[in-house]
Amino acid sequence: MVTIIRKTTYFLMQFGVIRLISIPFIAFGNLLRKERINYTLDRRKKLERLILENYLHNNLKVISGPFKGMEYPSFKSFTSTIIPKLIGTYESEIYNDIESLAKDNSYDNVIVIGAADGYYAVGLALLMPQAKIVSYDANPEALNFCKEFKEKNNATNLDIRGVFLDDTMDEFKQKRNLVVCDVDGFEYGLFTNENFISSIGISDVIVETHDYIDKRITQMILDQLSETHDNKVIPYKPLKLDELPESIFKNTNNELKRVATLERIVDNKWIIARANSKG
Repeated sequence: MVTIIRKTTYFLMQFGVIRLISIPFIAFGNLLRKERINYTLDRRKKLERLILENYLHNNLKVISGPFKGMEYPSFKSFTSTIIPKLIGTYESEIYNDIESLAKDNSYDNVIVIGAADGYYAVGLALLMPQAKIVSYDANPEALNFCKEFKEKNNATNLDIRGVFLDDTMDEFKQKRNLVVCDVDGFEYGLFTNENFISSIGISDVIVETHDYIDKRITQMILDQLSETHDNKVIPYKPLKLDELPESIFKNTNNELKRVATLERIVDNKWIIARANSKG
């Protein structure tokens, strides 16, 4: 039925008068959609603040996971929600791999591409204090926040930089690195860049893939790394309400619990690629 209505609408829109009459209704519909999104985001922010004040007691330190003890400079995050980060459940699907890779002392550098607020950049700097961490992001506001994050945790081994360019990896060629990548759909351009691929042959890689932006991404990266790496794909697994820390959420209503478990609305994946050769 919906398909028939849609096809009929498209047919009628071919006629100028119908199209002209429909413009105000389309504009109103877009306005309603925008307001609904804004309302949802505002509601979530209020509930996140409620969780911080009433259940986390304004504690901005990560309470569990590999980055336990890391402290946020303020109640703010970029491109993701902050509550799962504070309670230590954010992207917990890859925690075991992060902890395992962090024990490897053979890395010359840890390179974080798409650092955003600095969760992984600062977290890895604390988890791997003997390693040199270099992070990149194109967002000036995120860069400033990441610098505050670094200072808050005295992460002196973290070097924060701006845009990651096509030739950026030239500095890290012929070296064994741990590369952590989350670039919101730009993976296709990055992992089809011959210079980049040739630079990571002996490096381990953690990359979040965004197939909802380009459905070719995950398979393309697996193909690109098939001869040089041992690859594993980890799917996103939504956290269940009863998997939240009971000590915090024991007497919490389900609406607040849902906010605490909400990390994303799409099913991203991660590829953990361990180099076959360490150089």
